Amino acid sequence: QPLFTSFLGGAGVDGVVAGTMQATLRREGGSQTLGVSGDLDTTMVSLTGFPEAGSGMKWQQGRIEVAEGSTAVPFAARLNTQLSELTVRRLAQGTLTIGHVTSTVGLVWPHESQPQAEVPQHEEGRTAVHFSVVPAQSSGLRVHGFVTMNDVVLKDPQEQQVWFACYQGRAELREGSRLVPLALHLQDLVLEYPYGQLVRTSTGRFAFVVPPAATQEQRQTPSGVPEGTTTEPAPFAVQIDRATVHGGELFFADYTLTPPQMVSWQNVELDVTSARYPSLRLSQAVLRAFHEDGAPIRLHGAAEYTDGQTVVKIRGEVERLTLPRFNPYLAPLGYPVRNGALSLRVDLVVPGNRLQANSALTLHDLGLGNAEGANTLERQVGLPLSLIVALLKDLHGNINLQIPVRGQLDEPSFELGGTILRAIRDAVVGAVTSPLKLLGAVLTRKGQVRHLNLTPITFRPGTSQYDEQGQRQLTRLGEFLAQRPELGVQLSGYTGPADLEVLQDRLLLAQLQSSAPAPLQPVPPEPTLQSAAREEIQQFLAARLGVTASVSPPTLSAEAATLLARLRAQVVIPPQDLERLAAERVQQVSTDLASRHAIASSRLLRARGKIPGREGAEVRYLLQAAL
Repeated sequence: QPLFTSFLGGAGVDGVVAGTMQATLRREGGSQTLGVSGDLDTTMVSLTGFPEAGSGMKWQQGRIEVAEGSTAVPFAARLNTQLSELTVRRLAQGTLTIGHVTSTVGLVWPHESQPQAEVPQHEEGRTAVHFSVVPAQSSGLRVHGFVTMNDVVLKDPQEQQVWFACYQGRAELREGSRLVPLALHLQDLVLEYPYGQLVRTSTGRFAFVVPPAATQEQRQTPSGVPEGTTTEPAPFAVQIDRATVHGGELFFADYTLTPPQMVSWQNVELDVTSARYPSLRLSQAVLRAFHEDGAPIRLHGAAEYTDGQTVVKIRGEVERLTLPRFNPYLAPLGYPVRNGALSLRVDLVVPGNRLQANSALTLHDLGLGNAEGANTLERQVGLPLSLIVALLKDLHGNINLQIPVRGQLDEPSFELGGTILRAIRDAVVGAVTSPLKLLGAVLTRKGQVRHLNLTPITFRPGTSQYDEQGQRQLTRLGEFLAQRPELGVQLSGYTGPADLEVLQDRLLLAQLQSSAPAPLQPVPPEPTLQSAAREEIQQFLAARLGVTASVSPPTLSAEAATLLARLRAQVVIPPQDLERLAAERVQQVSTDLASRHAIASSRLLRARGKIPGREGAEVRYLLQAAL
């Protein structure tokens, strides 16, 4: 007890030790050396107050070999140990148990804290060596060597939940590692088949160790202090030059949602360079893993510390992550995701308190269910979500978005979720409005689409034949729809004053060319109509209506112009003729979109109501998600 108490900073020791030890006292130039070697078997050994105050360590069985060349004075020992059922209790992080520990380590007590031997005394033919032990100072007991562990488990302080487990691990302790107070420097750490839990608490913070039984009040921390930290000095420190994880599993639980959401990442491969705990500083990390549905994830992170500022760089990607299971996080959409997958590539830089992230997002085969609530994205973009999706999908059914995110992390108004949502809104508005401008004017205000003024398809008056502008607009619309297979249109035909005039002239020309006795029907006979005026009007109308090859209609005389105006006023065109012309125009547009651009007829619908606009010889249209 006195020896261990001095070496281990006052820790209490209990247990049974049996074995054979050899001690050798040597004198060299006035200095004395006490060498020790041998084998010890230990049973039910416990250390209280180690590795930190209020904690304790124990093991059930152990064998300790003190290698030849070890010395008690000065203290420098090389130990080969095998311990079973090792337990460390009441750590701030929980209770650690290890099924089996094998180590080959060297223990050294720094010179300033070495035991001091006294001059040997002869008592009844025996040599007695008395030495005193100076209590361990802050420099502490140093350790270096190799450690192998099996069946490692870390539980929460109430020992109800496993936070970390590992089938097997091994570590190399560099010289300078310290047992009292505990500060380890690992040159290399390898963990095989570990399991860990990451928790997002109800306050929205992330923590690796948060007791599930803790109340809301217990989870809260003083303002400005991150959750999971403490204002007390860290109980121990760990520095790792390199850590490698093989075949790991990470389980994530999100308590911000009710019920909590659970997800796991499997086959985790991790390489970490130059990491520190509890400061959580690292130089570089590479992560490869698979989501439970098979989606791969890759992350590469690095941190640089210069001029008192930390610059964190992270590059990551995930491929075809199934979306429906994340519906609890997609409430702002207002629609549940029926099917679809997500691929994401992120380049993130955090210099100090500034966030700079560029993301390339692809949604594969996205399908939405019926609306279930308020749609935040619809309100912010200004278009129905079904139309947004149809506008964004390409020929392969993918939606591709570039999403930049910027922010100042230390600003009170900064909120990551809101910042990302605004970035998504801006990306969606940009991706939607850019191609729509090919079809007409898109009016936006404060990042929101306010109005779509789509250019109609225009026709030659009185016909279902396109004029030059109408032909160009039909081509634009056809190409636009061909690139967006889930987009449809509602078509509505219209006529205007120019159509009415042409229909009147067509009827007049037919009557003038008729050989019937009555010169005009239903126009009353005109006794003063001269054959010259009649011929002049007939030639004018034939040229105007394209019956003859004349480039432009001849100029009418005053007498013929007056007569033509009077005749036009007497001609009545039935409303059904105008309606028929409007319907023919819609049919012509539908036929040409189907034949020229391979647009399915199911995507071409007749509008149920009138589409606002001025009267004219045209077909107007509205965009909608295809049925």
